[in-house]
This record gives sequence, structure tokens and C-alpha cells, in this order.
Amino acid sequence: MAARVSRNRPPPPIAPPSDPIERALRDAVLEAPRDDDGPRLAYADWLLERGDPRGELIVAQCTRARLEASGDRTSDVHRRAWRRERKLIRTHIDAWFGPYGSTRHFSGTLVRGFLGELAIAPHKLRERWPVFQHEPLETLRLTMPKHPVTVEDLRWIAAQPELRALRQLEIVHELGTISFDAARLWPLLVSDVDATGDAVDAPRLRWREAITGFVYSEGYEARPAPMPSIAAIARSLPATVRGLGVYRRDLVDADVAPLLAGRSLEDLSLSTLEASGVAELARARQPALRTLWLTTASEGLDAPLADSAVLATVDVLRSSNASPELVRSLASRRLRGLSLYGRRPRAVLAPLLAGTVVHDLEQLCLGLDVDAATLLEGTAFRTLGRLDLDWSKLGNAGARVLAAMPELATLAELSLQGCEIRDPGAMALLEAPFLDELVELDVRDNPIGDRTAARLVERWPDALVRVRRGSG
Repeated sequence: MAARVSRNRPPPPIAPPSDPIERALRDAVLEAPRDDDGPRLAYADWLLERGDPRGELIVAQCTRARLEASGDRTSDVHRRAWRRERKLIRTHIDAWFGPYGSTRHFSGTLVRGFLGELAIAPHKLRERWPVFQHEPLETLRLTMPKHPVTVEDLRWIAAQPELRALRQLEIVHELGTISFDAARLWPLLVSDVDATGDAVDAPRLRWREAITGFVYSEGYEARPAPMPSIAAIARSLPATVRGLGVYRRDLVDADVAPLLAGRSLEDLSLSTLEASGVAELARARQPALRTLWLTTASEGLDAPLADSAVLATVDVLRSSNASPELVRSLASRRLRGLSLYGRRPRAVLAPLLAGTVVHDLEQLCLGLDVDAATLLEGTAFRTLGRLDLDWSKLGNAGARVLAAMPELATLAELSLQGCEIRDPGAMALLEAPFLDELVELDVRDNPIGDRTAARLVERWPDALVRVRRGSG
């Protein structure tokens, strides 16, 4: 439903819409409810009548968003819309998004034809507001390349009428990210008359009632000031928080317990868990949890999660150092996304790939040893849209297995970075009868010759094909 904006050339002068009809159409998009595509498609028609391919992009992204909202990520219509979107963006990115400036200063995500997500420093947002104000932003992420985000920055943002539909405001600080429900934040900001030029950061959490997510990362480098304890951070967060991420060494039960107590989380990321921290997580009751990302201090520590209730509602699981017990327990679960980082032997993966879990997977990331590549043959994928086997020991034999699999006909994205594939394996992918509809293919860091690399790009002319570092 979204596509990243990526460009690095110097920007042309700022040029907001000058045609009064176009301004009216863009204003209608800004004023429309978030889920109403009518004004977007009306603007698309106006653009298409004038031969502007931006209209085609709006139609393609709205089509894909509608299909994905109904659970369709693998149909022919979905893939055609995605492929067309990718080609349009690659061809016209500079013409469409030149006024926004260099991506050294911002990054953005296109949502249904418009800039829906923006990450930028507050002073850069003010400088280029004449252009950004015409985009129906839903998520604004304020970064701090040199100076922390301040209360005055937020007051300026709250004063912009074009941001009245903003859904989420994220503030990057020295120790992570705070996420706010924008609609709940603005009244609190107005009423907090004592807040002036203070930095908005983790140790001094303001407006607790509006916080929806919090990411805390101590990193691994020495810091001059004493860090707040995990328990102190947990006490400062409201019970209404739905997303939590904590990245620090040696998370134990005394850290995990206060983070989970009294909260019903939807998204949880924990790194790096010791055995007692895993045990505390395994005992937790989180009936709303949908996404879980965890890293343990060493392999095998997460075995207690294999039969735990905390995984009952999870439909996207990402794990580093996953134990054989946890991997085998996933075989009969119903997951939409699964990422198991690091290579695993055939004996561990065989029950997983033979299980019913593969039926509903839309995304799969695995690391395979050389003798495990053939396990993919005959795997009963039904809805798989993305397969990531980066840094697996596939070699040419593994590439040939993938090329001959009819079960991969639903794939839109295939990532094979660093898989030891040479020209013969790449040629097998070129001739694969079931990979015609790829939208993205990544074969970087493989010893593939220039002529074969060029043929891969030619094979999928409307797809994003990465064959060398810096390509795409």
C-alpha cells in the first residue's frame, strides 16, 4: 500500500499547485476522511486528462490499498497494480518529488498516491512547508540530526490547519522514539501552558494520556549520563500504550514484568532477553498481541515460548537465535509473517516447512544451510507474497529448486542476497516459468557476471531488480 520516496538530486525551486482547479482538487483530498478515495480518484482523472502519469500512480496505489484491505495480496490484479506503481515511481520520481528536497533531509512513504508518511527534522519541515502542506500526511516523524525536538516545534505543528487529519506523531529522541495519537495530543499541548522550549525526550515524558507507542534503545556504547531503569520507564508510560520496543543488553524478569503488567499490547519487540526474561514473557497474558519481535542473549533460551499462551494471537513473528523447540512448535500455528534470522539445519526446518503454517504465510524469511534448500521443493505455499532467503547457502542447486517451484507463482518479492548463486543459478531464475509476476528481485552480493546481471534486469523490465550494491 505504500512506496518509499528515494531521491538524492538537488531540489528545484518550491512550486506548490498554481492552477485553481488543481488547488481545489488537492484541498478536497486534504479535507476528505482518511479512508475516502473519492477525491483522490477525482484528482487522478484530472491529471490523466492532461497526460500526467501521477494520475496513474494514484489509481494503482488506491487499487492495491483496496485489495489489501480485503486480504488480497497475491491476485493478478494486485500484482499488476504493484508492478505498474513501481515502474511509475522509478520513471517519474524526480519530476514528482523534486520540490521536496534531498533525502538527506527527509524520507517519505507514498500512500494511495500522496505523501502519507514523512520523517524530517522540524526546521526542515518549516523551510519546505509551502510544498508539504499540500500532502495529506497521516504519520509525521520528527527527527533530531543536530538538536532535540522541542515543545515549541510541536506548537508550530499543531497550529497548521493542513495537519488536522494527522493520525500519528512520532518524536525521535536520544534514547528511542515516542509515538503519540495526534488528535489526543493537541488539546494536551494547548492546555500545558508551562511547557515552553523544553526538549521532548524519554526522561521527561509529557502528555502520557496521548502516548500510543514507545521505543527505548540504550545501544551498546558507553553513555555519559546515567540511564533511566526499565522499571522507571515502564512506570512513566500509560496503560493505554499499544506498542513497545526495548533494546538493551541482558533483559531479565525484573525488566520484562513491569513492561507487560496492566497493558494489552499489540506490538512488542524485546532485545536482548536472558533466560529469566524469556520465562517472564512466557507467563504473560497478552490477548491482543499481533506482532512479536525478540532476540535472546544466546541460542536456545526461547524454548519456554514453544508452548506458551503469549504466542496464541501472534500472526507476525520475528526471532533471532530461535531454538529448535520454538521452530518446531510453529508448524501448526496460523501466521501471516515469519522471520527466523540465522541459518538452521534441515532437521529443524523440515517439520516447519511440512506443517500447515505455510498455508497462510504472506511473508517468509529463513536462513538455510546448503542441505536444507531442497526442503522448499513441494512446500504448500498458497498465499506467499514475499520470500527472503538472504545469506542462505543456496548455491546454484538451490536456485534451480526455486526456479522449478510452481508454489512460488504467487510471489511478488524474492530476496536472495549473498546466497552464493553464480551464473548457472541465475540463468535458472531467468528461465523460471513461475516467476513472471515478480515486482522485486534482489540478488546482490552473489558472484554473478555482468552479462547475466544485465539479462536479469531485462527479464523483469517492470520490476525493481537489484543486482549490485547501489542498484535500484
